Amino acid sequence: MEAILESKEYCKKCGGYCCKKCGCDYYPEDFKDLSFNGLTNILSEGNISIVSTFSFERLPNE
Repeated sequence: MEAILESKEYCKKCGGYCCKKCGCDYYPEDFKDLSFNGLTNILSEGNISIVSTFSFERLPNE
């Protein structure tokens, strides 16, 4: 897995806060083994975690 900075100037201004706070996202293509055991092995290294994202749509009646 290779880290690519999209905007080095923006990262310089941030001082690394964004990466320290939440890190980057991964795509399935970033992993060679998507099996339960493969992902468990990657997670056990302690460098990444799984988080959820919710997208709630506002209902007309709020």
